[in-house]
Amino acid sequence: MKRQFNFKRLRNLFIFCCVLLAVICQQEISHPTVKAETKPIPVYFSDESPQQPSPCSCVDKKDILYRIREANAAIDGYKNQIKNYQAQETNSGKPTMYSQNEYRNVVQPALQTIVNGVYQLEPAPKAKTATGGTDPHSCNLTINGGSPCLREAVKRHETHHSNSCSLKNPSALSPLADYRDGTKIIDVLQEEITAYTLEIAYLVSEYSKFPDSCKTNWFLTFEVDVRFHSPISKSNNREHGKSSMSWDVDHSYSAKNLELTPTNSAPPTPLALPDMTNMTQQQRIQAAIEAVQNQASQPIPRTTRKYWSHQPAVRYPSGYVPLEVNINDKFNDYLYEECKGNPLDYIMTTDRTKTWNGFGQDGTQNKFRFEADFTTKTYNVTISVVPMINYLTPVKVEEKTVIDQSILQPPHRENVKPTQKMSFQAMGMPTVKGLLENAVIHHSADRILDINLDMVTFDSGWLKANDIFTGDYAPLNGKLEVKVFYVLSKVPAN
Repeated sequence: MKRQFNFKRLRNLFIFCCVLLAVICQQEISHPTVKAETKPIPVYFSDESPQQPSPCSCVDKKDILYRIREANAAIDGYKNQIKNYQAQETNSGKPTMYSQNEYRNVVQPALQTIVNGVYQLEPAPKAKTATGGTDPHSCNLTINGGSPCLREAVKRHETHHSNSCSLKNPSALSPLADYRDGTKIIDVLQEEITAYTLEIAYLVSEYSKFPDSCKTNWFLTFEVDVRFHSPISKSNNREHGKSSMSWDVDHSYSAKNLELTPTNSAPPTPLALPDMTNMTQQQRIQAAIEAVQNQASQPIPRTTRKYWSHQPAVRYPSGYVPLEVNINDKFNDYLYEECKGNPLDYIMTTDRTKTWNGFGQDGTQNKFRFEADFTTKTYNVTISVVPMINYLTPVKVEEKTVIDQSILQPPHRENVKPTQKMSFQAMGMPTVKGLLENAVIHHSADRILDINLDMVTFDSGWLKANDIFTGDYAPLNGKLEVKVFYVLSKVPAN
């Protein structure tokens, strides 16, 4: 008797194979060199009780601070990717949807490059790390390596992904379902930002509980914004047959959690030379020798001061520190010309638009210093702002002119200039006297310091700039506004 082929068994085998292939965890950005120290730990939901002792202590300090730096760099990277996808959506008129190929081939490699860069700048001995993943089908978590403190932080990160996954219950949909299917890639990136933010919040909270003996450093976070937006004017309205000129300027220069370490170096006493106008050459030499000797005999000035500065040889051996820059400027010049008189009545409009767009990481000079005088209860800061790398993440400059004329000429003409590129550094930096000069933040007079606090916060509000950018920005003389914000704290900023 001929044996019948069992199609039902074949179908079940096929489904089993599909499910097996689908169990591929969503891998988080991994560390380039550090291997897992423990076996993978499957986790489902946090069952930590508020009464349980904290898994973090001062011995985890180095690992915690590194993970915060790494997470903040990842967040900045995701934000920049969101801007790229938003630009694509604007150009194409439709959003980019999540796909496994897009995520694995575009999103993750870009973030891995950022994480590798942070790790390369980490001084030896390298910090320990932990990694995790969430299976996009089963919603289960996996955590690899790291101390109990880091594993708890990563667990909070992955629990956010797991909860998002469970809400969609992909395992009940099909054997190959991914909870991110049908989602815009921008929303997937935003979920990553939220997960990293939860992780940072936990680590900062744990760090804040450490004793003061453990928190000897200060952390500097700052942002400088530059803006100008042309006011709306009825007499300058293109819709009513009027020529117009408008500007939109939006710049930001920022850095987060720059670690300032204690230093005993105090600025030397200024060399005071006498008036040598009527002196002979020999007298000038003798006066200079006496001035140098007098300077050497002076005690170190302002001995009640303590100093914290950024150490380039420790974390940034190339002499610069990372700086996030965003440039989003637009200039529009609309010229309306009307001629009346037989037989050459005509109207001609010329619409010229120029944009400057760029965002990403550059570097700034290592001129970071926090000086506190605990006797006079005053402080001052020195914070470098200007980008110094000419070739990283340049600003894209585009210019387009559209001409319309009612008679004698083609009805519509466009002139698009080739896209140009310029560095962040070439954009320049306005000056605010007594606060931001030569692209360095420094107060003209020492500010009051509340020594009972472990945080110093300054927000200048919007101030008029004293000078302007050069070139195309000349019409903005006296119009640009600048805002300076910084926070110094014994605990990293969230």
